Amino acid sequence: MSVKTDIAGVVIDGARYEVRSKLGEGSMGLVYRAFDARLQTEVVLKVPTAATLSDPEFAERFQREIRSLVQLKHPHIVTIHDVGDHEGVPYVVMQYLSGGSLRDRIYEGSQQVAQPPASLQDWLMNVARALDFIHQQHFIHRDVKPANILFDQFGNAYLSDFGLAKALSASQEEPAKRDASLTAAGFLVGTPNYVAPELIMGHVHDGRVDQYSLAMTVYECLAGCVPVEGPTASATMVNQTGMKIPPLSKYQANLSDRLSEAVIKGLAKNQARRYANCVEFAEAVLEAASQRSSSRLAASGTVTLPTSSMVAEREAATSARSGSVTPLPANIASQRMAKISRGTPGNVPCPECGKVLPLKPQFAGKKARCAKCLSLLLIGPDIASLKWIAPPPNREPEEDDLPQAPLSSAPKVRRQKEGQASTSRNAQSKTAKSRQLSDSEIDALLGEEVFGWRFSKKAIAIVGGSVLIVTLMACVLIGWWFNAQELKKEREQMRIKTLGNREINKGQNPSREEN
Repeated sequence: MSVKTDIAGVVIDGARYEVRSKLGEGSMGLVYRAFDARLQTEVVLKVPTAATLSDPEFAERFQREIRSLVQLKHPHIVTIHDVGDHEGVPYVVMQYLSGGSLRDRIYEGSQQVAQPPASLQDWLMNVARALDFIHQQHFIHRDVKPANILFDQFGNAYLSDFGLAKALSASQEEPAKRDASLTAAGFLVGTPNYVAPELIMGHVHDGRVDQYSLAMTVYECLAGCVPVEGPTASATMVNQTGMKIPPLSKYQANLSDRLSEAVIKGLAKNQARRYANCVEFAEAVLEAASQRSSSRLAASGTVTLPTSSMVAEREAATSARSGSVTPLPANIASQRMAKISRGTPGNVPCPECGKVLPLKPQFAGKKARCAKCLSLLLIGPDIASLKWIAPPPNREPEEDDLPQAPLSSAPKVRRQKEGQASTSRNAQSKTAKSRQLSDSEIDALLGEEVFGWRFSKKAIAIVGGSVLIVTLMACVLIGWWFNAQELKKEREQMRIKTLGNREINKGQNPSREEN
């Protein structure tokens, strides 16, 4: 039987709800903006997609679980006002929030923008408390992500869309009608970018899957990207199960080790190594976020941080019903160790050779070369850090210098293309060479010395020019002085000679004087 789920412009429940416009659509549900004539307020109305309704038992299960979720009253959970059925289509009526979502804050157009650590104070603890609350009520959200964290007009944060994933996850409809993400246990609940490894593997799980998704959301806010994201859902899920999460400083050099460690603990592959609950995770992250700098280094220290690496694993996903085993493909990928050094503002050691380099405020965020090793460096916005970018221009990039991407395609595709590795290496070599900028594209040359003093390239040019001008002027003055002395000497000799001639003339003509 064909069921119509597009209800824009429809009035339902005895004219109580006037469906005005469609707000969005996901793989599992449609979202509409509606007006509640009884409460005289705007609401959100959600219905399942036609694909999910193909399961004849789904509608009953949907309503049964949503009714149980109505009992979840919490200050930071979107309120469910009502549930019902319209011409065979179940729907749920929820609180409308006009402040947008966390995703709206992360994105500027199509570009992700890293948020400052202080922004976590606006929403993290409230969402963590909401998650712990539903876990205590024996529910699991399983789809925590920026799009499901909403704000009202006053900036208060709310957790949205929980429970729908729980109802939908039990459906056993045909995989082709689902999202492309599958596990041995059936349909994968959640979004590949944020879903916990145990859900992908079909393992037993609890509320810590929500902690993992929350931690990935925090990571995305701070780094401005999802580190495990691949070009396809399958590639992303393989990254979720096998990729080591890189430190936040890989993407934002000013973020401390303590903050990075707090977030990454919530992203542990083994759920037993995560925090006991979401509030504990939020407390650790917010405390670390309040620290302005890393305690990792002394003033002139240098550290080498691993970026991301693929760990070769082969795990089995066991179906509780069939006992079948689906092995995960293994992959090994290496990356250059991303070198970042920290020091005091204005004096930071080169991460390649260790030479302490002077940094001026106008250098913040710019590229420069070390005068000693000529490595290309990126100067931190606080002029207290330097990040290695590329080797000197006169050195051929080594294999470790080549940028390596995380798993970017499903293993099945890679096996079909044996020559892909060499092609990728050539492309990476070109990328590495392109990063060796010409001197005209470099903003500064750091650490050049003149008589023991360190100057930038521009300063050396100015000082050198000034010295040359002064030297030329000195030469002119010295030459003029010597010429003046010679003229004076010649005049004195002429005067003496003239006086001598006069005396001689007097001696030769004494009678003339007597007369």
